[in-house]
Amino acid sequence: MSNGAGGALGALPPVQAVAASAAIGDPRQQALGRALQTMLGQTVPVQVLKSLPEGGFMVRVAGQEARMALAPDTLPGSVLPMKVLQALPQATFQLGTADLHGSTLIQAQAMPMAAAAEASGTGMPASAAPVPADAGAAPTTLSATAKALSAVLASALGAPSRPTSVVGATPLVAGEGIVPERLAAALGQAVSHSGLFYESHLAAWSEGKRDIDELAREPQMQRSASAVGHAAGKDQAGVAALVDLQLTVLEQARIQWQGQLFPGQPMHWTIEKDAPDGAPDHAQPDSDSTSWRSGLRLHFPRLGDIDATVIVSGEQVRIQVRVGHGDTRALLLSRSAELSEAFDAAGSRLTSLRVEKAGPPS
Repeated sequence: MSNGAGGALGALPPVQAVAASAAIGDPRQQALGRALQTMLGQTVPVQVLKSLPEGGFMVRVAGQEARMALAPDTLPGSVLPMKVLQALPQATFQLGTADLHGSTLIQAQAMPMAAAAEASGTGMPASAAPVPADAGAAPTTLSATAKALSAVLASALGAPSRPTSVVGATPLVAGEGIVPERLAAALGQAVSHSGLFYESHLAAWSEGKRDIDELAREPQMQRSASAVGHAAGKDQAGVAALVDLQLTVLEQARIQWQGQLFPGQPMHWTIEKDAPDGAPDHAQPDSDSTSWRSGLRLHFPRLGDIDATVIVSGEQVRIQVRVGHGDTRALLLSRSAELSEAFDAAGSRLTSLRVEKAGPPS
């Protein structure tokens, strides 16, 4: 990926940054950035809420509270027009209507939830004491990496459609004769080699915990290999889509995979943490254990539609199934004892099995 991806901005003037910038991976900062992604290049109203004792001002932009280093004579209650130059990894605005080289660039840091709640619940507090001119201001510039990442994300936003799931290129198994152990391994590899966790895998490789051959199966390294001898940025759209998908997974804490179980058999698979009230009809497992929810959507010629959800917490397993045919429900319930025995043999316990017939589409 070319370091010149942000060249269209030219030589940027100093950026007014808050003293304690939020980490790029901070969920609050990610949420602010994603709220601004659809506003890139637009001039938006920034409402000044109050001055802050630690320096800078609390503002409201894109429906969220953030901290900005504004001029000390800025009045709480005023509304400033600012142009959104960058949403991620750091929200950056142009103040005023002057050209880029003669204007001030300001970065925004998402406010903690408690401070945001105070601003929303009590209205705009009165201004505090005047803030020194240099309070919270630290001259800095966007790095080449940040410019390149911004260009990649802009490319993703400009694409006709944005990916919401990993798409499997080949069926998980070769034929209909499915061996559970092999299928489990194939599902694990489908997610592990999807590129969603490439950076953590790269760190593990640098520590000698992962083989280079495993990294070679992931999209990022395959694109790097194919880019040798070609113009830089030629495959930027593919990179942008993958980066956008990684950010979506981080924000939603949910992975979606779609492809074929075996040739001609489509499958949609999701993985996410289970909500604390995920099963109100059942006793909750130990609160120290993490519950995971895995969902499968399948369609079989004879069984019809099957939507299965498996909730795993420690060694306890709950299964909820919705089927399209009444005969399929009866068949699954008739084999429930065998399913429970299979879980016992594997060292887990099936605590509940609920099979329902799906109602007609609304």
